Amino acid sequence: MKKTKVLSIILWITALHSFVIGIGLIFIRNALLEYLGFIACNDHFFHVQCGVFHIAMSFCYSMAAYNLKKYEPLIVFSIIVKLIATIFLLTYFIFIKQTFIILSSAISDLLFFCIILWTYNSFVKSKLDLNSNE
Repeated sequence: MKKTKVLSIILWITALHSFVIGIGLIFIRNALLEYLGFIACNDHFFHVQCGVFHIAMSFCYSMAAYNLKKYEPLIVFSIIVKLIATIFLLTYFIFIKQTFIILSSAISDLLFFCIILWTYNSFVKSKLDLNSNE
């Protein structure tokens, strides 16, 4: 499979994951929050805000997946976002609250970071190889 196709598929999966998480955060209820180890809050604003943020990010990932060359800066942005999310979640897990959902989120963001970075590096290398053959 072409390296560009693999990168595009990975970004589509990242977009779908972010979109689903966003929808989940918008509709999450207090009982589920408590089950996941958080203190329930009657004000739903922050869950919805976080959900909308994830949905907005899914559009960035989708744009990059749709046209790798045109939206290449969004690929780099995606790598940075996943790295920052990993650092934040691991820091929060270590120093603030040790719950499975925070650790699993950190691990998933770390995996997305590594996979996007690896496939992006292959994409860049293939572009350089094409340019050197010309």
